[in-house]
Amino acid sequence: MCSFCNALNVKIIESQSYNVGHVMDTVWLNLISSLGHTATIEPQILLNSNAFFATTDVIIISSGVITLPANYVTTIQQFLQTGKPVYIQAEYLKFYSTTAAFESLVNILGGTFAWGTELSGDLQPVFPQSTFANTPNSVASINYYWYGVEANTTPTVSAVIKNQNFNLGFFFCPPTPCTGKLITTTDQDWIRSADPVDLQLMENIFYHLIDTTSTCNVVVQPNINFGNDTTLCNGDSLVLNVNGTFNSYTWQNGSTNSSLVVNAPGTYYVSAVTTCDTKTDTIVVAYTACGNVPAALFSSSDTLWCDKTCIDFYDLSQNTPTTWQWYFAGASPTTSTDQNPTSICYNNYGSFDVVLVACNSVGCDSVYKQNFVTEFQLPAVPTVTLSGDTLYSSPANSYQWFNVNNVNLVLGTNNYFVPTVAGSYYVLISDSNGCQTPSTVISIALSVPTIHLSSNYIFYDNANHLLQLKNRNTNMPYVIHSADGKICLQGNANLRNQQIDVSSFSRGIYTITIYDGQLPLTTKVAIY
Repeated sequence: MCSFCNALNVKIIESQSYNVGHVMDTVWLNLISSLGHTATIEPQILLNSNAFFATTDVIIISSGVITLPANYVTTIQQFLQTGKPVYIQAEYLKFYSTTAAFESLVNILGGTFAWGTELSGDLQPVFPQSTFANTPNSVASINYYWYGVEANTTPTVSAVIKNQNFNLGFFFCPPTPCTGKLITTTDQDWIRSADPVDLQLMENIFYHLIDTTSTCNVVVQPNINFGNDTTLCNGDSLVLNVNGTFNSYTWQNGSTNSSLVVNAPGTYYVSAVTTCDTKTDTIVVAYTACGNVPAALFSSSDTLWCDKTCIDFYDLSQNTPTTWQWYFAGASPTTSTDQNPTSICYNNYGSFDVVLVACNSVGCDSVYKQNFVTEFQLPAVPTVTLSGDTLYSSPANSYQWFNVNNVNLVLGTNNYFVPTVAGSYYVLISDSNGCQTPSTVISIALSVPTIHLSSNYIFYDNANHLLQLKNRNTNMPYVIHSADGKICLQGNANLRNQQIDVSSFSRGIYTITIYDGQLPLTTKVAIY
């Protein structure tokens, strides 16, 4: 319904240079800003030219006692003739230039008005008139008004406020189209004091200045504002709309439509004719690549391995790269432009660098990973030798012994292994890098050992983990040593068929010595 609903640019002509206590400019600034409009306090010299018209919707002359020379009054007149409103603060003496300016402007712009009597003293209570009393705030009266000038109303000038007998403020409703409204009051002190009721009346006055629904013959002139020059992303477009009702439009390319689609860089402008004048605006549009430079990042299917192999690489870069350049030192191939290169083969042992350069329309980023992949050489094939009943491996970091009939079962983890059954065996050695190499397979033919010692013999019952000594005599001492010479068990064979429980023994080769009289009889047995 009204311009009150739209943010306006308001220029307030300052009041404090005349007297620092004349803070009417600040009161207006705070009020208008609180209503959501953009208000600035400007020096009086602003009125020396019309350069500010294009960026101003309302002028507030906040002081009634400043000097308005003829050229300033002419600037105000020209501003009103663009269809925009003005508030002039008058004062209680007719010779003040602000008071005289109101009368002069009304008569120049087709109205009729003359000041009457200068009034002194306390003039309250003062009552708002007509819709100034109830729109948008309900204001019954204001209780401070000191001095003033009265005048009669005319067909074009109505009362804004009055006391019991005199009209003290006035609203000029121009009779000619394309002319802005003009309001004045003849005492600035009621605004300077600015109690809450005063602020409500000020808001009502400002509302009537900018209200587009009033019965005045003002033709509200639309403005054109494309905003600041702008930069668009490549491929984007911008629609320039001329808001408001104009009689005709002319764009820089000759188009006569009310809008124009921009999809290329350049300077765009329009001239739009209103009932009262011609409005123009210009905007410069540039184009650029938008978005962010990629943040290069990658991973691979492996980084450490043994022996020669091929691996794959995966692009993890952010911000949507569109091209990729890979560099693989020591590999085949050495470069790739794929996003996710596969089958990058390393045919030599060592550590190798990898570089990725990721690009999009905004720019490029690179990531360099030194010694990112390492290929270890396999250890040499171990040598396995058989000594007695024991298999020995050449030195390595670790060992795993297997029977070829069950490669999932580790039979031993020492550098030696004692087979207990016939079969084919091999050792899998590991180096400090965890790389493994198997030995060749060696076949072993074994039978369950039965060792005869003179008339005595030793038999190992594998199923029951019992060592059986069959003796010709009783009370024969025996000693069992481990492979490293430690005594594991000793005692007397008191029975001719002595059984010794060896279930707690570890697998391995043990030496058994039996003393028949003073003669030691020694043999070895495999416990498994």
